Amino acid sequence: MTISGWWAWNLFLSAIYYKNPGPYTVYHAFTSQFGKNPTWWAVFVLICLVMFICEVVVEVLGRWWGKDLVAVWQELEQDKTIRKRLKEEGGEGGYGLMN
Repeated sequence: MTISGWWAWNLFLSAIYYKNPGPYTVYHAFTSQFGKNPTWWAVFVLICLVMFICEVVVEVLGRWWGKDLVAVWQELEQDKTIRKRLKEEGGEGGYGLMN
């Protein structure tokens, strides 16, 4: 949502600004100026890669240091004795366990 909003905001600014002389190029800059500069695209790709790598590192460290509650329950459900006990305690539904 945030990234989409940023793109929409820049497109909006690019459309509403008039062609005024000044230090900032805003009029149609987002649609006709940034794409022509390969440095802009290189920085854009680099930032996306850094964000992706950070997400992967956080995910790996999270899985390495500790399991979340869902992973613990999934592991417990694989044990036949615990599975049988959960079915007994849960009645007919078995705490949502399938055969």
